This record gives sequence, C-alpha cells and structure tokens, in this order.
Amino acid sequence: MAPPAAAPSSGNAGIPSQQDVSTAGGVWAPTSAKRDKLAELKIELKGGLTSLDVAASEAEKLDLYLADGISSIVRTTDSVAVDVAAATTAGQLKEMDDWLTQQAGRSDLPDELPLVLWEEHLKNVALQVDRFLATLSADQCLKNVRDFYDASDNAKTMDSPPTDGVSSLQDPAVSAIFDQSVTHFRLLLTKAAAEHMMNSWKTLTAVSDQDVDRAAVQRVTLEPNRSTLPLGQLHQILRAYMTGTCVDRVDAVWGMFDRDQDGLLDEPEMNIVCQTAIQPFQTALSTIMQEVLDTYPVRAPLAPLDSPNADDVTRPNGWMQRRREAKQKKRLLQMFQKTLKRHFDDEVELAHRMRCIYAWSEKTHQDNKIDSITVEETGWNGRQRYVELHPKISLSEFREVQKVHFAHLDRVGAEYLKSFREDLWVAQGKGRQNRELMRDCAAFLAVVSILDYGIIGL
Repeated sequence: MAPPAAAPSSGNAGIPSQQDVSTAGGVWAPTSAKRDKLAELKIELKGGLTSLDVAASEAEKLDLYLADGISSIVRTTDSVAVDVAAATTAGQLKEMDDWLTQQAGRSDLPDELPLVLWEEHLKNVALQVDRFLATLSADQCLKNVRDFYDASDNAKTMDSPPTDGVSSLQDPAVSAIFDQSVTHFRLLLTKAAAEHMMNSWKTLTAVSDQDVDRAAVQRVTLEPNRSTLPLGQLHQILRAYMTGTCVDRVDAVWGMFDRDQDGLLDEPEMNIVCQTAIQPFQTALSTIMQEVLDTYPVRAPLAPLDSPNADDVTRPNGWMQRRREAKQKKRLLQMFQKTLKRHFDDEVELAHRMRCIYAWSEKTHQDNKIDSITVEETGWNGRQRYVELHPKISLSEFREVQKVHFAHLDRVGAEYLKSFREDLWVAQGKGRQNRELMRDCAAFLAVVSILDYGIIGL
C-alpha cells in the first residue's frame, strides 16, 4: 500500500522529510515487541543503575563487549574506504587488488563472461581470498576483539552511558590488532560477495518485464535472459566490498544492473540492488561471529593487554565447564542468526521503505508518469496488447530519498550489531526478571509453608 502523502515542509517539493512523515501520522511501525521490552526494562532500573549496560552482570558484560568489539570492526568497513596504494597496514588487500588486476589482463578471460567462466572465475576469487585469510588467521587478530571499544562511535548508535570519549583503539597495541581485524573482515566480505555473485547468475542475467515491454514498443526483440556478464563490473563490486564503503557497494551493484548504461533502473531492479548489497554482510558477519567464539572462550575473563601472559587463555577443562561453554556459544550463535534474519526484513521494514523511496523520488524519466502504449505483436494474427511502462529511477534520485528515510543502507554492518546488542539487553533483562520472580515465589512459598506448619501444630 502506498504511503500517505504529506505536505513537504522543506527541500524538494516532492520528497517529504522525516518531520513531514511524523506529522502525517507516521509511515513506519511506531513500535515493536523489542522496543516495548527495552522501554519496560529501562523503567524497571533501580538502585542507582543508570543504563542496561550497568545492570548487566560481569558475565553478561562479556557478551556486550563482544558486540562492541565486532561493531567497531564493521563500522570501520561501513564508512571508511581503504586506499590500497597508500595503506601500510593492509598488505593482503593490496595483494588481492593486484591479483584482480592481473586476472583482468588475462588473454583467456574475456570481457564478457558466460556462465561457465563466471563460476570458474569466482571460485578462483574465493580460493585466493582463502589464501590471504590463512596468512591473517582468526587466532591472530580476533582473540582480543572484546578489547575494541570506541565510546564516541557507540554513542551515536547505542544507548550507552557517557564514558568521556574513552577509546581502546587509541592504544597502539590494540590499534595494530584492530587494523588486522578490519582487514580480516574485509576479506570475509569479499569472499561472501564472490559467493553471492556466483549463486546469483539467474538474477543478474534476467531482463526485467519492463525492459521487454520497452523493447516491444521499439519493435526490438529482446531475450528474457542475458548470456554473459561484464568482468569489469564484477571486479568493481569485489573491490567495493574489499576496500570501499557501503555507499560504494550500492553504487557498484547498481552499475551491474544498469544494462543499457543510462543510469536508470526499474523498481524491481532497484529492490534487487539493495538486497544484493546487504546479503554478503549476513554471510561475513555469521563467519566472523563463529571465528570470534572459537578463538576465545565465551566466559573467560579478559586479561590486561600489558600483562606478559596476555596471550594465555584459560580454556574450560572439566566436562561441565566444556558443556557450559558449548551451551553459551550455541545461545549466542542462535541469537545472532535470528538477528541477521529478522533485522532488515522485520525491524527496518526493508520492503516498505523501498516502496516509499520509489514513490517519493522525483523520477524525471517519463516526467514521473506511467506510459500506456498499444503494441502490435508481430506474426500472422496481428493481435494488439496494452503495456504500462513505469518510470525508471536514477541513482541520484534514489540517494536523495534513501539518505533521509533509509540511512540504514549506509551502515549495514553497524545496523546488524546494534540490533544484536539490543537482543542481548532483552535476553539479559528477561533473565533478571525471571530470577526476581523465582526469588519472590520462593519467599512466598516459604512464608506460606511456615504459617501452615504453625497452624498444623496448634
């Protein structure tokens, strides 16, 4: 259903602002079960507790530190581009970029790749990324992920107490490991993008129904599927995931779907571009979470970085300890997978936001009007049919609305980690409520039992 129209208060006459949307009664869901639960938990804070972070136990804070550490890594990959020519801490990225350049110059690799060469090349990309990941193992760079924390960045996206701008990343020892972790995650993103491109051949080669109708209007026969895909645009996508930002990734994928190179896409193609830009993050984040949990015990206390035995980790020894460790890891992984599955579809309302972006954008193509045209089909029957050609949207028009109403697309990784941290708050708050309920029930049962015993003794 189309969103309600609102009289714009500023900016472009056809694009409502956030204030306009709120004044009109709202378009996105004003609340959710998670938001209501977080509000309830914050109201229940007492005894001088100022935030849900402070209310967490020492063991529960380790999970929050885990979310903070991974969030610091992904926020860097979301918003900071890497210049491989000038970078001194991203040697693997430079070597990977050189390898892609070398592959582009191969005489046996054409500029337009058919399905067989497409899959073979992307398999080689994944294997090459694995070789670089082997030189930058998880044990080497992810063991201290809970030590990564930047209060100034967290304050922008999380309801954390003020910490006077404390940042562990200012420590040279932590900063060096952090740079390696960011490089590691960028390589994971590159591999995930390659695998996604390899499995998306049908989606990438399918010609939209609108393009088929436009070709029929022009009396041009257009095949429903392309037979090849451009190697150069594929490498642009891989480089965007490897060294670029979220904005660069959307731009690169947009270019892949812009088959006629006019800078315009139909609405279904625009939706696929956003989904394609988000999908590799789910695979890469799932991998790095598994690696972090395997590298360092979930409930092991953090050792000081300046300690001579900082690299020594106390692993669970007994059967019960190993069982508790496995249970905690399974719980965190299941919670994280649920976050990856639900956040953009359910909490951000991806599909609805995409409909609003298309509806609110200017779309100067066809003067933002639907063209109804009669097409005479070729052949002996001479039949006629009507086609409705919806206007296309340009990347600049898409960005104009997206930056106001769907800024989540410019911080995909940070959005996932923010949602995961909120899920941790909810789980920890429910645990406190259940323990308080059990304590009250036990006290009530004890009082009733004593009274009953006294009555029986009379």
